[in-house]
Amino acid sequence: PSSEWRLPKEIHFVTAQDLHDEFPDLDVHGREDAAVNKYGAIFIIGMGWPMKDGSPAEEVRSPGYDDWNLNGDIIVRHPLTEYR
Repeated sequence: PSSEWRLPKEIHFVTAQDLHDEFPDLDVHGREDAAVNKYGAIFIIGMGWPMKDGSPAEEVRSPGYDDWNLNGDIIVRHPLTEYR
């Protein structure tokens, strides 16, 4: 990799529920790490909603004003550090 780094051309859109279902044995940060290692870049939708199995929300940052259907997080795996 070069020192000139750019966002990937494709970002995989996924819901917090999808991550919870795909990686049920990992905690929230473990699920995010696993997904970003698999796809390179992800956009997580719906992070504030409780999971279908009754588990608490993945992240609750601003419950008073965040619209969890519209807001999300982009997480990218850095090619040099391999850290998200």
